[in-house]
Order: sequence, then C-alpha cells, then structure tokens
Amino acid sequence: MTVILYGGVTMSVGKIEDIILESLTGDAQKNALSFITYLSACDMQFEKDGGYWSDKLYWCITYKGESVCYILIFSQASSVDSTDPWVVWTDDSGSKCFADYPLDDITKNIAWKNIDFCGNVNGDCGGCAGRIRKIIFGKEFDNVCGTTFRFSNPNTDAVDCAKKLIEIRKKDIEKSITQNAFSEMDDKLKIKMFSVTLDCSNSQELAYFYASLLNWEKGFNEDGCTWVTGPEKYPFILFQQTDDYEPPVWPQEANKQQQMVHIDFAVNNLEEAIQHAKNCGATLAPEQFSDSWIVMIDPAGHPFCLCPKKTIFDTNIK
Repeated sequence: MTVILYGGVTMSVGKIEDIILESLTGDAQKNALSFITYLSACDMQFEKDGGYWSDKLYWCITYKGESVCYILIFSQASSVDSTDPWVVWTDDSGSKCFADYPLDDITKNIAWKNIDFCGNVNGDCGGCAGRIRKIIFGKEFDNVCGTTFRFSNPNTDAVDCAKKLIEIRKKDIEKSITQNAFSEMDDKLKIKMFSVTLDCSNSQELAYFYASLLNWEKGFNEDGCTWVTGPEKYPFILFQQTDDYEPPVWPQEANKQQQMVHIDFAVNNLEEAIQHAKNCGATLAPEQFSDSWIVMIDPAGHPFCLCPKKTIFDTNIK
C-alpha cells in the first residue's frame, strides 16, 4: 500500500514507528520514537487521517474515541523543503482542560512558548475554525489555533512537555466519560451508600462503643436493630445482633472465622485517636502491618483502622 506525498512522490505506509525510522534521523527520530512509545503506553489509537491531510503522513491520535493530538511527518523524499521534520499538534476539542491545570513553572513556560497562534481567517486550515481566545495555564491568549499547541521538531524538553499535555487531555477524557455516565444514571438508576452493617453478639454494646468513639448519636427500632449516625445522617453504621455470632480472628488464620468487612477512620492525631479508642473499649491489634495506619479491635472483635489524614480536616473535603 502507498500514500501520495507532496510533489507526487510515493512512499510505503506501515506502522508509524516504521515511517519514523524511514523518514527521520538523529534527534528528530529519537524524540519522535520516544513520543510514540509514550502514546502507545497510554493506550492511544493511531489513525491515518484523510480529507485535507489524505496526501500527507499525518495521523490523528485518539483515546476512547476522542482526539488527543495530531502528528505530521515530513519525508526526506518529499519535494517540500521543511526545517521541521515532524510536528505535533494537541487537541483539547473545545474543553478547558488546559485552562488552569497546575503545572510546574518550567513545563508551563515550555507550553506557552509552543502555543499555536493562528493566522487562519477563512477557516481553510484543515478542520480548524481559527482565532480563539483561550485561557492557558492561568494566562489569557488571543488568536489561538483550535488545537492550542504546536510542537515543531520538539527537543527532549518539549517532548516531555507534550507528554504532560497528553496526560492532562487523557484525564480530561476520562473525567468526561465518568460525568456522562453519572448524567445518564441521574435519569435512571440512582445508587448511594446507605449504611455499613456489622454482625455482633450484643448490638446495644457495640452501638454504644461506636457512638462514644465517633461522638455520633445512637438509635434503635422495635425490630432490635441498633445504629449510630453522624451529623450528615448517611451513611450510618448498623449493628445486627446474631445469636451464633463468632468474632473474626485477626490476623487471619486458616480455618478460622474471617473478617467480612472493616472500617477505616480518618484521624488528625493518631496517638490521641488510639488512646480515645482504648478508652471507649477498643484494643490495639497484636499485629500491625503498616506504619501508615493502626489496626484496632472493637468490642465485638471487628478490626478497624485509624488512618492519619490531617489534610481531610484542613480542607473542605467531605
């Protein structure tokens, strides 16, 4: 199979890596291969573009069906005299993923230097509508091309910057897919965590323990169910009294009762939280497996973890 290049010169079409090896040399070849390898590792799809670009070595790179970037390679056999053996354009497809994403200053400055300012007035530059005002990493720019960035024969630093932009665009696509899934879900099934249920031999005793531990309210109904709930009501912890209850063995042992669930609690002061849990009736697990959290045992034998997460209490995260 062949593709028609500039000036009627033809060249075999293979994988893009083969085209790079055949068309580029030196640093250009090395950097292009590095970029292609990164795209492949990110599960990108390579599509030989048609239409306006059908007679050129031009690929549209997509992720989950969405455009991410474009690559143009100039063959040494081409009659076109170009000082840029290969070019990369990003594609944000109109999203604002590059508007205020936090970048280090070095990467940000490289990105700004490679903004593609558009001289297109009549919309005759491929599929680009041309001349857009955009906020790019906190700064506003006029006359920006629809693709936002253009890297012409990028060096190693510029390739690394382009890789970061690909990472940002990939996250943007994944976020959009997730949001669309939840949007569809809003019109159909709705699922929200309601409660965590713990089996025990004495539901009143265990409810009292967790109400004391968390400073939550304790409740019960006529069916014998007991629970504790916090200020936001949901989710709550429900305690189910079982006559033949066997507490789990921790650490786990073969042929012994296994834990079926455990709860992680974020704390802002680990030492104080451990002492508080002990005062409420918990015991320190005899064996610990990490320096990042502490395993405690509640009065019914359930293990639970105290996890130092001070940042949760220092922000508005709920």
